[in-house]
Amino acid sequence: MTQAALHPRIGRQSLAGSLILSRVGLHINVSQLLKEPSGSTRSFTLDDRVSLMELPETARVSGTVEMLRTDRGIWASAALESAVPATCSMCTAEFEQSVDVLIGEEFFPRTDILDGARVDPADDDTSTTIDSQHVLDLTEVVMQYAAISLPMKPVCREDCAGICVDCGTALNESRCQCEPEPRDGRWGPLLEIAASDRESS
Repeated sequence: MTQAALHPRIGRQSLAGSLILSRVGLHINVSQLLKEPSGSTRSFTLDDRVSLMELPETARVSGTVEMLRTDRGIWASAALESAVPATCSMCTAEFEQSVDVLIGEEFFPRTDILDGARVDPADDDTSTTIDSQHVLDLTEVVMQYAAISLPMKPVCREDCAGICVDCGTALNESRCQCEPEPRDGRWGPLLEIAASDRESS
């Protein structure tokens, strides 16, 4: 295994092939891999800051990326971990939401690696094409997978108490002085069982 040539913070990379990480994207030169027969592979580890969401800030991303030469292009699979800014759906507090991103996509070249002739991509999705300079850009795909990996209703912690619906007090930080609503006596036994289950869990 050889050290990644163009970026000092990219772990280690197997065989040849240059890796370029810009502040807003992940770009991989796959020209050498495209010249090799189907079944050839590349793998590397990633630990850097890249743009995951449509925000000016970058997020730290770490994990592994595997690439497999196919008969039509390159299959890229990745297992990445990161954290992105989020707002708790219960208490509205800002926090860092952890996200696990699992990617599996085939990328198709626009230019023949041997004669430079234009190739019509097998897929019309521009986010999964390899450009005329034989650079595969994972940025858009990583952003898409990260977006669908995020929970619909993020919660800052499992036991988040939320906010008081009457006075807006953040109940994780303090108790409010609002009077509890009177409960229907017919629900008493069931409510006591639910409270007991919460205390024992």
